[in-house]
Amino acid sequence: MKFYLSIFLFLYSIIAFSQKTVDTQIVLKNKDTLNTKLIIPFNPGDSHFIILNNKNKREVIDRNLINSLSYIFDGKKINFDTSEDGIFRRIVFKGKKTSWYRMTSNNIYSGALSNQEIITNFKGNSVKIKVYKKSKDALKTITENIPELNSYIDSVEKLDEEKIISVLEKYDDIN
Repeated sequence: MKFYLSIFLFLYSIIAFSQKTVDTQIVLKNKDTLNTKLIIPFNPGDSHFIILNNKNKREVIDRNLINSLSYIFDGKKINFDTSEDGIFRRIVFKGKKTSWYRMTSNNIYSGALSNQEIITNFKGNSVKIKVYKKSKDALKTITENIPELNSYIDSVEKLDEEKIISVLEKYDDIN
């Protein structure tokens, strides 16, 4: 009985704790495109990512070589790109007039992760936001030229990611 239990636990640990992969498209800075698998969860703040090549062998790719990266996870398409400053960032929303980016970085001393979120509009104004914390003020700053959006922002009780995206979509439609 102990033998069967140990075999069951061994097989369960292999299945439960195995690393998952997602099909990923990576566009390098030299314009090459890689259709590969990315091991998740991954940390966008790391300086390199582990991918599986077409022979299912692990390869390490340097983040500085990547121009954009996209994959589908839980039915949602997740996109990353590299800014002109060389910052690797997640594109939360990209409209005609506004963009919302989320940057993740590692502290070089403690290894702690820090997130920074920035919304920019067509005028070049950008504002840092924290979802759930003072994001109403940041959205009002970005949408200051449209007073009806400010009243809509005030009427919303809690601004989560979906509601912020809906405000940005309305801003794009009006402008």
